[in-house]
Amino acid sequence: MLLREQQLRFAPEIMTLGSREADDIWIPLALLSEIEGELALIRKTYPVVAQVELAILPADMLLVTLKPGVAFADAWKAGRLETGEAELDALLRYFNAVSVRCSFGMNFEVTFAQWLNVGRLSSVVQATSTSVELAYRNFFVGDPAEIRRLKAAGNRVYTFVRGCKDPDGCSSRPTWIVWIARDGSLTMRETTT
Repeated sequence: MLLREQQLRFAPEIMTLGSREADDIWIPLALLSEIEGELALIRKTYPVVAQVELAILPADMLLVTLKPGVAFADAWKAGRLETGEAELDALLRYFNAVSVRCSFGMNFEVTFAQWLNVGRLSSVVQATSTSVELAYRNFFVGDPAEIRRLKAAGNRVYTFVRGCKDPDGCSSRPTWIVWIARDGSLTMRETTT
């Protein structure tokens, strides 16, 4: 699993893809190495996709909205992680929570020592404490560049979508779909979305 000391080994886009795909909250190192090798092969074979740089939202932060009147809200507003709820405190320690910051009102940013699959973590945090109204990962607004990875029948499919800086959205976004077959052969198709 990915720990803080190992994060320097991998580019942020590799960790982003791994954090999305991990079956567990912890990100397996083998998955990150697999993605790193595949992306290098794809970009070497098809240089056109090298221009697609994944927009990065670090997966070491969980956004948490507390219900009104929660006893530990003042502690979190003061930057203290301890909640006084045994299960929630144990969960935060287990996943190496290192800080909490109030973004506004009852909305907080909980930061962890390493990247995690925060999508999976959010549902666990929400189920662990009745004080949590909502837990979710950070997100982008607009049309940033995107790379998606899927596994299907032993093959892997990467989708590269060029981003757009127009706040009103893109009228067209070039998209490249690359299939990696079981034998390691690559096939690419270009389209526009």
